[in-house]
This record gives sequence, structure tokens and C-alpha cells, in this order.
Amino acid sequence: MKLKELEAMGYIVTKKGRILTSKKEVVPIRYRKGKPIINVRVDGANIKVSVHHIVAEKYCSESMGKGRTCVAFLDGDATNTLPSNLRWASVQATRETSEHFKQLQLSIEQLKAGTLHWRVAVKKHNIPGNYAYKLWKKANESINPKSTEVTSTP
Repeated sequence: MKLKELEAMGYIVTKKGRILTSKKEVVPIRYRKGKPIINVRVDGANIKVSVHHIVAEKYCSESMGKGRTCVAFLDGDATNTLPSNLRWASVQATRETSEHFKQLQLSIEQLKAGTLHWRVAVKKHNIPGNYAYKLWKKANESINPKSTEVTSTP
């Protein structure tokens, strides 16, 4: 379902990434395969509509087309449907963004577990230095309080 069809039925797409009924009630968002969707009733049948696609179609239309058929979440968070967090992208770019955030999350988990040195996280995974150090230090203090002294690069 496209934006024009949804708006013709009385739905309103807001700048906050929400969809309202004609009575200005927020349509509840559900998640299917991690993506935000809403159910819209058309001729007695429930149709699933991707919230991020509708919001991007309304507020990010300038980057639409030219092989860009997918909507990417800039911060990797599929619950954040604000227009400022969405952009049209190719299938390949969307996959790369997704892989980047999976790697970033894995690195953060490794820092928290103390299995990744903070300097490696900064250099190889572009995690901010202060944040990486704090996670690494906290993890290592719980394992061995003296291991947090930095002497040299691993």
C-alpha cells in the first residue's frame, strides 16, 4: 500500500514517525521480522503496511528512486521511525548498514565481557574511545581489579 492510498483512507502520517487514524488516534505498531508495521482494514481484509516505508515516502521522497527501493534506519534501530532516521537505499547498502550495526553490537558485547581490548574497539570498530574504555574497564575490574592498568597496546 502506498502513501496516497493510505491518506485517501483518512490516515495521517506525522513528522514523529507515527500514523494516525482519521480520528487522530495513534495506530498501534507491531513488529514483523524486526520491522515496524501497522494493520489497515481495506474492504474487510487486514493489510500490513510498513511504517518506515510510508514515513520515508512522505518525508524523505527526495532520495527515492535511482535503484533505492529499501528504507534504511540510520541508527540501526527499527523502532525509530522518525524521518531524520530514515533514508532510501539500495538493497546492498541496506545489507551493509545492517552488517555494520551487527558488528558494532558484537564489539560492544565483547567489551562488556572483557574479551575485546578497548583500543582494538576504537581502531577497528570506530567505537568512541571514552565509551570503549569505560566498558572495558568495568568488565576487567569485575574479573581482575589490577588488570585495568594500561601499560601497552595489545
